Amino acid sequence: MSTFNNKHTRNKSLNENELIDLYSSPRPEKKRSWASSNNLQNLDSDMFESGILSPKKNIIKRRTGKTPDYLSIDIENVGNIIENYVLSTSDEEKNNITIHEDSEMSIDNKKNGLFNDPNLYIRNLMGYFYYLILSLLGTIIINTATGVKNIIPLDSILFVYLSPVFYKLCFREIFFYSLKENKKIIKYIYPISIITGFCIRLLDYIPFFSKFVLNTDLFVNTAEYIALFCGFLCYMFVVFFNELYKSTYRKLNFCFLIFGGMIIYFTLDYNIQKGYVIHVHHYFVGLIFHMVCQTKKSTISVINNGLGLGVFLEGISKWGFGTLYYK
Repeated sequence: MSTFNNKHTRNKSLNENELIDLYSSPRPEKKRSWASSNNLQNLDSDMFESGILSPKKNIIKRRTGKTPDYLSIDIENVGNIIENYVLSTSDEEKNNITIHEDSEMSIDNKKNGLFNDPNLYIRNLMGYFYYLILSLLGTIIINTATGVKNIIPLDSILFVYLSPVFYKLCFREIFFYSLKENKKIIKYIYPISIITGFCIRLLDYIPFFSKFVLNTDLFVNTAEYIALFCGFLCYMFVVFFNELYKSTYRKLNFCFLIFGGMIIYFTLDYNIQKGYVIHVHHYFVGLIFHMVCQTKKSTISVINNGLGLGVFLEGISKWGFGTLYYK
């Protein structure tokens, strides 16, 4: 107490050195453990193989706490080995970056080559003129054979203007697949299908089929025409579900099919209640077949695509784009 009283007076505070001299040595600082500052759990296995870490060396040993094996570190060579390890890792990263850049450049080159490929442009022109010539020849032949006054009417000319769109949406994939896999499609199957579709006009000269009209006011309500109508609906059902089964997005297309069917049903019901007469022209049925049937690997789908195009062109070349409902 005497020592304290001599060195401490009122309004005077002792500094840290004086307190140390008076009482005791300071409390030692608590250092972090070697295992916590050096994460042993994340050490790469390559470091063991390269000689940085070795269980055979006994310079420094410490238990990891999770495994019974000892872990030893060669202090003498660790600096040089780590430096080499870091340099080799950076080289690998550089190589990976170079490979990644090369892959991106190759993808860009493929895209540029695809759009600048003259052969692709020529094949597209071949497919388009093949599509257009078949359409025009069929129209000219059927109108000439049946004595129609206008061999190429205005509605057929309108199709010529719209033919690039129809070619891109409805025929291009089939043409390219035929060139690559099965040339019989463009040589025999598709032309015969289109000609068969144009021949639907010949049914007008058969009395039984000439009376079969999909019209809510003129439909003949007898057993044979009802059976024919049911057979037609069954055929459309089979065609649609064949396309649905072979499509890539089955669930999505099924939802579109159900949604479209509901819209058609409610539209027909609304127009009938309003006193409209519904007339489903065969050009409209052919257009649906031509747009829906696009499974290039299915012969049935290709045939229905050509049939639909022939029926569509035959209908507009004689009757034009007639309205689907009227009063």
